[in-house]
Amino acid sequence: HLSDASRLKRPDGIATSLSVFDRFLVWRGLPKGALSLLKGPLGTGATSLWIGAASTALRAGRFVAWIDRDVPLCPL
Repeated sequence: HLSDASRLKRPDGIATSLSVFDRFLVWRGLPKGALSLLKGPLGTGATSLWIGAASTALRAGRFVAWIDRDVPLCPL
């Protein structure tokens, strides 16, 4: 039965390094195999969160990429 919650499998996630934050996410971290956007006003910790998540993912042998919308991808 779909109503039997014990049979449901939680989607795979990658820890962000902030377990308190991870507990609020369905995946218990960032969704594995998906793009994730971390955005926040200056000084809110979005960059620190990303660096922690990237470090955790790299240690697990995962690929990470940083794209900053304020820095052009092509210098031309």
